[in-house]
Amino acid sequence: MDNDSSSNSKLAEKKLKHTQSSPSNKKQRRHHNQHHTKGKKLQQDNIGSITDAAEIIRQKQKKKASVVSSSTIPAKKNNKLSSGIQPHQQQQLPALVLEHAGQKAQWFCHGISAQKGVNADTSYLTETEMKYYLCHLLIALDGLHSAGIIHRDVKPRNCLINRFDSMKEEKDEQEQYQLHPLPPPPLILVDLGLADFYLPGKDYNVRVASRHYKSPELLIGFGYYDYAIDLWSVGCMLAGLLFRREPFFRGKDNEDQLGKIVSVLGTRDFLPYCRKCNVRLSSKSRAAIGKYCSASLSSSSSSSSEEAPTSSLLNNDMSRRKPWLSFLSSDTPIPSKEALDLLDKLLVYDHEQVRDLTSLSFI
Repeated sequence: MDNDSSSNSKLAEKKLKHTQSSPSNKKQRRHHNQHHTKGKKLQQDNIGSITDAAEIIRQKQKKKASVVSSSTIPAKKNNKLSSGIQPHQQQQLPALVLEHAGQKAQWFCHGISAQKGVNADTSYLTETEMKYYLCHLLIALDGLHSAGIIHRDVKPRNCLINRFDSMKEEKDEQEQYQLHPLPPPPLILVDLGLADFYLPGKDYNVRVASRHYKSPELLIGFGYYDYAIDLWSVGCMLAGLLFRREPFFRGKDNEDQLGKIVSVLGTRDFLPYCRKCNVRLSSKSRAAIGKYCSASLSSSSSSSSEEAPTSSLLNNDMSRRKPWLSFLSSDTPIPSKEALDLLDKLLVYDHEQVRDLTSLSFI
């Protein structure tokens, strides 16, 4: 029995070796190993396609930036500059980092009474505060203009002020910043995204500035403007502050905005200014101006306002500038003569008539 069992075991071992060494079995094992390897590689590829997605995006951005850079920047072999900087790194634009405006900075306008805990009686800026912050705004603009830069987007949201509602709050604020050399600035002019260098005789884009603070030259499509468009925006801000009507010129579109300006400043100086700029008004602008003119005309001028004749624009109440005091409401304090005088100098069609604002007593 022992001999039979040992012989059977030897036969089984021989059969196993024979099956393992047969070509068909080797082929099956090879197919199994290949299938297992392919499955493992497929898993790795799927995981890599997810985990390496950010790297793929970065590579695409670098490739795109290098293509743009190579078309504008002379490069040596392997897209490397002589300084060793890659083209995609050269495309990074410089950033203008401004100082912090302060934790309690607000826009240069009224309307903070909507905030909780603020007394409505003290929410409006006083004329003294207007004078103080306006002086700082003009100083900021003078710094830009002296450097040959037009801001082209002056508005309350781009003028941040630090206002102290009481002496106690001012004292607390000073104690908070006693470890620092200087407290927050009273006013800081921000957002230079639309700013540009001024070059005399250059035709600039007129699609700049916010609509309610656009100057007349922008609204009539005159591209040869200068620093005066910033002063016009300051005048719009001052008018809104003095008469508590913000924005002061609230047009539905550019044509309606021009019509509202002409309805306040009159047409007597506007038409000569258009001729000086050699600009022909569009039909929509004429219709908008004619709409406001027809409101002040008598019933005899029942002609269509689409093409208001020039004679009707000059021979009615629209030809004269409206008095500023006509915009006062019952709860608005009367502005000083100095404030109204400054407003007369800022809100004009042709700023070549007024070049020096330093002699004004309001600021």
